[in-house]
Amino acid sequence: MSERAKERTDVWQKSENFEISQLPNRTITHQGRPYRFFSGTAYLGLPQNPSFQHLVVEAISRYGTVFGSSRNGNVRLGIYEEAEAKLAAVVGTESALTLSSGMMAGQVVSNWLRGQIGTFIYAPTAHPALWHAPVVTLPTMSFADWVVQVPKQLQTIVPGPVAILTNALDAVCSDYYDFDWVSNLPDNRPITLVVDDSHGLGVLNQGGASGHKSVINLLFN
Repeated sequence: MSERAKERTDVWQKSENFEISQLPNRTITHQGRPYRFFSGTAYLGLPQNPSFQHLVVEAISRYGTVFGSSRNGNVRLGIYEEAEAKLAAVVGTESALTLSSGMMAGQVVSNWLRGQIGTFIYAPTAHPALWHAPVVTLPTMSFADWVVQVPKQLQTIVPGPVAILTNALDAVCSDYYDFDWVSNLPDNRPITLVVDDSHGLGVLNQGGASGHKSVINLLFN
């Protein structure tokens, strides 16, 4: 290992905090030295894309940096409904709702379900945004093994509505899940299926619809 590589490994092992003064790209500059950047959630690099930056500046000049009101007020920005209609068209749903973050979106759904449903079933590695409590127990088996046992698991649960919460894919291992298993779910109880597709939406499948349309077709066709 080169001396430079050893120094960078030592920095990582010490869990040093890197305070920078510029937007991270594929690299960052820390104390005058370049480092490769593998963290963050800007997977597509849009914050550094010049065309996207131009659109953001153009939108700020039109809408401002913040809308100091509520969507429930009698003066509304039409961009919300316009954007949600386009998003619904992409994923193939009747409607859509946008929130400030993926974590917020998941918590809005799970908190609403908590008042409607008594039993929550989580898939392996289900994202914390979907959790209905600060701490939940996730299955340790593989996703493929989990889907096989779900119908039997449902038979052991007291009668009543159930929510099944899962990711659309394993973003860490780049494993794209198959949802044919939803066709085998029993029809003797209300089941709400919640799929977190935040890591596939806009990227996978035709038009960036990811797994939404395939799941919808399985459920309603």
